[in-house]
Amino acid sequence: MKILIAGPSLNEQGGIGSVQQHIIKGLSPHAHLKHIATWDGSSGKPSLWYTIIFFTKSVVLFIRELLKTNIDLVHLHVSERGSVVRNLILMTIALVFQKPVLLHTHGSEFHLFYNQLPCFLKSIINWGIHKSFLISLSDSWEAWYIEHCGLDPQKSFVLKNPVNFPAEILQRTNADEVKIIFLGKINLRKGVFDLLHAFSQLKPQLQAQTSLIFAGSGDNEELLELARSLDIHSHIKLLGWINAVQRDQLLADASIFILPSYNEGLPMALLEAMAFGVPPVTTPVGGIPEVVIDGINGIIVNPGDIKGLTEAMATLISKADLRNKMGYQARESVRPLSTQNYAQSLFEVYCKITNSKTTVDQHKPSVENESINI
Repeated sequence: MKILIAGPSLNEQGGIGSVQQHIIKGLSPHAHLKHIATWDGSSGKPSLWYTIIFFTKSVVLFIRELLKTNIDLVHLHVSERGSVVRNLILMTIALVFQKPVLLHTHGSEFHLFYNQLPCFLKSIINWGIHKSFLISLSDSWEAWYIEHCGLDPQKSFVLKNPVNFPAEILQRTNADEVKIIFLGKINLRKGVFDLLHAFSQLKPQLQAQTSLIFAGSGDNEELLELARSLDIHSHIKLLGWINAVQRDQLLADASIFILPSYNEGLPMALLEAMAFGVPPVTTPVGGIPEVVIDGINGIIVNPGDIKGLTEAMATLISKADLRNKMGYQARESVRPLSTQNYAQSLFEVYCKITNSKTTVDQHKPSVENESINI
């Protein structure tokens, strides 16, 4: 089976790049995968001309692969805004070549983006969804696409994001310092400023035994400025963007993971933390409520609920036994999302779309898999 994948660079500093890496890692032994980067994944803001030139080169490579290779399926990774435009173009080209298209939706704010569009643009997006197969990250997101975009349930699949599931984790003991970890884009949507306000309202004795560690890029200066104004700067560690090895080291030593987002798809950082047995404090947005059960494998607070966030932190900081219990449940709940299990599920989706009767174990590639990056 020959699959042409298009999406952000595999080095993209975000969840889509990570998901694509899991797909290539899990399926490379069983299918011929070729990846084309349609966006360089830069954490900065490239100029419009740079973005256009980069994508134009991607389109040329995309057409070349369709011409020279007998592609069975085109797998497109889409979020919102510019990503929608790029993928509609690629999807149209693939349909001209009479190739089935699988749209893999990741956009945490796609619903907000979609609702602001005029009707004729909505109809174009709906046409694209109607012509394609679609992967949603959760049942709730699938229901949204069915209700608002006319998604055909027969062409719809739900696949929760995969996670690198470590075989073993270190046993966490009652360490003197409680380490609260945030991983991801540092911005308003992720609730990082709410987190600072909530931390500032903790009792001094709880603050004294706790450090708040941020790993990610974005509004870093604004975060530090707010920390200083709240007089909690001494408890804050800002690491910037970290690689996968550094992330795993950080999670192995973490006590609590916090992600107080306002909108999400199904965040990779949350799943990764849970796989390491770190109890999460998060919000009931996107696909999160389908993974985190309040009081069982984490604590759920509403977006913007500063008081609730403070109480959740206080509870887990002061109760090591509860942290360990929830951390264990968190790890067990994401065990089915390992890369190997995900690869099997995704391959079954590929087979259904292409009417193939093979399975992962039966399918072996005859050529080496490649990734094309500009």
